[in-house]
Amino acid sequence: KKLVIDIAKKLDLAVLIVAQNKLGAINHTLLAIEALRRRNIKILGVVFNNLKNGNKIVLKDNPLIVKALSKEKIFGVLAWRNRFDKLYKEFIPIGERICRAIL
Repeated sequence: KKLVIDIAKKLDLAVLIVAQNKLGAINHTLLAIEALRRRNIKILGVVFNNLKNGNKIVLKDNPLIVKALSKEKIFGVLAWRNRFDKLYKEFIPIGERICRAIL
């Protein structure tokens, strides 16, 4: 059995980390970054995905702390939306930053 990280390594793929922006996200994201680095897998960066009723301090601090500790690119934070069309519009600048990192 293979994990996604094994497939990324075998195919020499760069990885985009999508982290739920909540309590515990700093530890979880830094562990994911460490696992990718240990396997010499390129990291494109991180996108944080906010929860519906997240703690405002946590939502603001998590991306800043992960960036400071990991030195990885933070492409942005997606706010929680119940309408896909609004989420899509908010994702456009994040998607553009991701595309520039790939190319």
